[in-house]
Amino acid sequence: MKSARHYLIPLLIACAAATMVSVHPALARQADSPYLLRNPEFTRAAQTAIDSVYNFNYAASVDVLRPWMDQHPDHPAWTMLEALPVWWNILSDLENESHDDAFIALMKEADRKADQVLRRDRRHLDALVIKAMANGFLGRMYSNRSKWYSSISHARISMNLMFNIEQIYPDIADLQFGLGLYYYYAAYLTEEYRLVRAISWMIPGGDK
Repeated sequence: MKSARHYLIPLLIACAAATMVSVHPALARQADSPYLLRNPEFTRAAQTAIDSVYNFNYAASVDVLRPWMDQHPDHPAWTMLEALPVWWNILSDLENESHDDAFIALMKEADRKADQVLRRDRRHLDALVIKAMANGFLGRMYSNRSKWYSSISHARISMNLMFNIEQIYPDIADLQFGLGLYYYYAAYLTEEYRLVRAISWMIPGGDK
């Protein structure tokens, strides 16, 4: 079994990613909402686009989302989308660090663009999710390079945002599942591994 540090950060990322790829129908039912994640037409298109990215067809994902990109050119989701192929390149060969700088720059840009939106609307669902994802991915990236303080710092930002989303939008079913996983494993890892106990003050507590 790998050490705890290899499991903790990926778990936090999984919690964030679950929110982006699926939105509860009760939430995504307002076609006239200013939030794309509350627009059922967009969420269907996003699912198709994400499937294309998973199949290494980035061009197809952009084609699917092009109408939305034209309507909302400053939306932070597009920077996140641009970063995903770079992430797959990193995952395909973790020993190769040539893509690190480009990926980190894109995640920080997505985070910056999300902040711009949140300055206008602190409850903006899309921006909260993108900011949570950006920091989650940065946490995972830094864990790949054994930069543990930076890793946990970004993971903590991500999880705090997830808890904030939970308070504002409690009907996101996948968010509840992801948070449940977090609570369980945060408690388990804290009990089982000395490393996690040493840094547990940096992350929200768990509960089996």
